[in-house]
Amino acid sequence: VDAVLTLDIDPRYHFSSASVTPSSINGQTVSWNMQDLEPMEWNSLLYVQLEPDVTAVIDEIACSTVSLGPLDDDLNPANNTFTFCDTIRSSWDPNDKHVQPGGALAPGMELTYTINFENLGNDTAFNVVIRDTISGNLDAGTFKLITSSHPVTVSQQYHNDQKILTFTFPDIQLGDRNQPHTNKGFVTYTFTAKSTIIPGDEINNTAYIYFDNNPAVVTNTVLSKYPDPNAITQVERDEAIKVFPNPASDELFIVWEQGQEVHEVVVLNLLGQVIQKQAIKGRQTRIPISSLTSGIYYLKLSGSTSTQTVKFIKN
Repeated sequence: VDAVLTLDIDPRYHFSSASVTPSSINGQTVSWNMQDLEPMEWNSLLYVQLEPDVTAVIDEIACSTVSLGPLDDDLNPANNTFTFCDTIRSSWDPNDKHVQPGGALAPGMELTYTINFENLGNDTAFNVVIRDTISGNLDAGTFKLITSSHPVTVSQQYHNDQKILTFTFPDIQLGDRNQPHTNKGFVTYTFTAKSTIIPGDEINNTAYIYFDNNPAVVTNTVLSKYPDPNAITQVERDEAIKVFPNPASDELFIVWEQGQEVHEVVVLNLLGQVIQKQAIKGRQTRIPISSLTSGIYYLKLSGSTSTQTVKFIKN
């Protein structure tokens, strides 16, 4: 069958380049025509480079969505769409790790981890090994390998009562830094959080990447935390400031009466992490929230003399 691969880019990014020339670029939507797809076909990888917009704010979360369609005879169309989120950072290490969903953790939640690696040396990397220490708050028996950029073998062992996951890419022949389309790889896998975790429990995860016999390249640490309901205290809301609708799907509207001052609105997740930030003027504003995943969030409304926090639900 023929299909179209579409990437809807978060407005905090803009499209820079891709290893395969897009069929079309329309604003934040980039598409590729995929022809003659066979059942169970593993197609060649497509690398896309996105650049943060000049208006992006450090620690904001940007979410983009990739989808494949239309496939009229697909028995499981639900798995043809995937949304991935990044935290805007001031610098970027190509050897990194991220987790979906990001932010708040819940008992029994499935967490999807992706480890990206890139050979920045000046010669081919023949073997790549990734070692990952698994948190005791993850159910070790729920591990599932989802996909990888190259053939990989997985082994598990214990060291000092900690579970170590090892991904081995033998004879990977990863290009050097002068070959940007062949010097990258990744592995994606899932674990389920234990059903016994309690508020305040955390899952910290860091990967160690070995290129041949070189010392380990250490990734960033990703954090998932079961929120303590008292971690963010909701201040009694001034009725002169109205936030609606609540719950909301696409936008929140904030209106305040004469004499009230609101200079900045910050959206926080349940961990207190900044999701987005917006300076405002006047006596009303709208806050786009369509890119947020469903859940509970907080609006922090800051004025010259006071700050208020209001809880809202994203459908």
